[in-house]
Amino acid sequence: MCQFITAVMPADADAGALRKIFRAHGRAFGEYANPALMAQLPRGERCVWTTQGHCDCGTPLGAYPKEKVAATEHRRSERIARLRRRGWSEAKIARALDQHDAAEARERIFRGQEPPPTSLAQWLALIEAALNTKATPWLGLLLNTYRGDVESEAIVLLGREVVGHGQHREQTLAAMRHGTLYEFRR
Repeated sequence: MCQFITAVMPADADAGALRKIFRAHGRAFGEYANPALMAQLPRGERCVWTTQGHCDCGTPLGAYPKEKVAATEHRRSERIARLRRRGWSEAKIARALDQHDAAEARERIFRGQEPPPTSLAQWLALIEAALNTKATPWLGLLLNTYRGDVESEAIVLLGREVVGHGQHREQTLAAMRHGTLYEFRR
């Protein structure tokens, strides 16, 4: 079993421009037409294979379920409140949080619990670049675990979520659910 990330977009999206963007951000851009998945997508949409190497196992996409993200945000807001009660300035609080986050990330990487944190940043940069060039009005990402051949796997699309501009895209990427198509819009 391996994880793979598929991009979905309008069929009339500018494939040449998007191919350059995907490659510039370390991703592949190859046509992919799994019959089971294509049957569940509306007409006028196409799939693209984004996996550069053997698979996408270890991706930070979907690595943090919403419950874990919510708990982390709650602890962070409690810490901010505690520091404010101590009389810390906003600048000092921001520096302390940045240092704490960096130390935690280094520790998780050192223990092998996650890939380098730039991976989410690279996905965000790819999404923003694709949407800012107007090569496509939206870009969908689907994280799926395959048990067999990727071309013939009976993929079941569990849902579709639209993520607009200004929404918490990084948290959405981190909390992606397998089998759900996330549609990022301008």
